[in-house]
This record gives sequence, C-alpha cells and structure tokens, in this order.
Amino acid sequence: MAALALSRGWPVSVDAIVQLLWDDTAPPGVTATLQAYVSQLRRVIEPERQRRAPATVLVTVAPGYALRVPDDTRDAHRFEQAVTAAHRRWQPLAGGGRSPLGAAVLAETVEELDAGLALWRGTPYAELADAYARTAAYAGHCCSAGSGLAVGPVDAFLAMAAAATGERDLAARHAEDALVLAEAWEIPLVAAWVREQRAVYDY
Repeated sequence: MAALALSRGWPVSVDAIVQLLWDDTAPPGVTATLQAYVSQLRRVIEPERQRRAPATVLVTVAPGYALRVPDDTRDAHRFEQAVTAAHRRWQPLAGGGRSPLGAAVLAETVEELDAGLALWRGTPYAELADAYARTAAYAGHCCSAGSGLAVGPVDAFLAMAAAATGERDLAARHAEDALVLAEAWEIPLVAAWVREQRAVYDY
C-alpha cells in the first residue's frame, strides 16, 4: 500500500511489488499470493463494494496495480501543502518586499504550520527505504521540508505577532525561534526585523 500511495495513482508493476514484499525470496505461486493480498485489501478499503463489482480505489492497471485516492487524503500531500503555503506567505519578504503581514495572516499561517507539524511523524515510507529508489528521494524531500517547519514556526509567528502588537513578554519568549526560522528560510528582511524588535524591546 505504501508503494502504491507513493506512486500517486500511477501503476506499480507486479514485479516491483513482489520485489518489495519478498525481495529475492518470493515463494512459489507468488502471483496468486499477491492477488489474494489485493483481494483482502480491497474488502477493507471498499467494504460496501458489491461482489464482482469493479474496484475503484485499488485498481488493476497494466502492468500491476494503482491506488486511486484524492491527494488530500494522504498525510504526505497535506504536509507538503502546509509547507508550500507558509513559504508562499513569506515570498514577498524573501524577495525584498516590505508588505506588512497583518495579525489575521499571521494567525492563519500559524494554523497551517501547526497542522503541517501535526502530520510529521518521522521519515515517510521508512519501511520501503531500502527497496524502493523513489522512496529515498521523496523521503529526502519531505525531511528537508520538515526541517524547515521543525525549527519552531509556531513560536516564530507568535513572536512576530506579539512584537507587532507590543506584547513584550510573549515576544521575548519566542523571539529567538523567530530569528532561527527567518535565517533557516533565508528571509533576511524578517531576520533583520526580528533583531530590530529585540533591540526596541531590549530582549
């Protein structure tokens, strides 16, 4: 299932699935065994599907099988979306602009990042890492995105919002995380802004 989910709707060949499941120790009659596994999975995934009705989620597609589910049902996709949305918010500042970020935008970004972090539970598809080349590349991509989120984004945005509204105590507690995030995401204007606020409030 993990390999099929990683393929985002594209088919994974029977040979590739057999290699992932059994490596070089596939049992005799492995194709029939795989078909039995697929049949069991289909009953779990689509419990209301009528007997002999065609599957619509775990489908047979030459040369193997594909998992057809909406992107937003996959944690990995939702995690990527949270990271992308946060970066998009900062793009004007990263490019040298000075567009102000209002309290509502800050609050919304905090919620998005918090939701993204809630989905982060370690290396994605770790069980396939040794056998599936695509997994290594995708895991590296997600881990890179995750490290950008995991340097204290919620604290960072709390710091910026607090400093902007003059809540000195709250801003002081989170200013260091805000600076770390700004430097990690290479946003010099934000980093400079945080330093300026720290100087103003004598953090």
